[in-house]
Amino acid sequence: MENQNLKTLAKIAKFLKPINIDGKLCKRYGSPNDGGYVLYDDLKKSDFLISFGAGSNIDFEIQIVSIGISAHIYDDSIENLPLFLKNVCFFNETIGASPKTSIGKSISRIPEANRVILKMDIEGSE
Repeated sequence: MENQNLKTLAKIAKFLKPINIDGKLCKRYGSPNDGGYVLYDDLKKSDFLISFGAGSNIDFEIQIVSIGISAHIYDDSIENLPLFLKNVCFFNETIGASPKTSIGKSISRIPEANRVILKMDIEGSE
């Protein structure tokens, strides 16, 4: 079991690399008030979005997938997304340690990708 945990951790660590954005611009995505996030404004290099926590406000996810990025959205507080989004899979699941869905499991569900955006906004459970 420990060997499998190390493999999972290595796979997760592959995605967690800081990027030097010195002198680059950032942009705010999402709703004008709540549900907005500031990201490096070069998302066309990203392959995939994993969004933990969406609720009924999916403005951020709408803007990200509108540039051609596919996504998986996780939220156990809603039965379905408020609207259909092309290239998006919704999971009505809780993120966390077993028996919940782990970050490792969510990463294993995505196609091979080089640069993944991870958005985590699960109301104090981050």
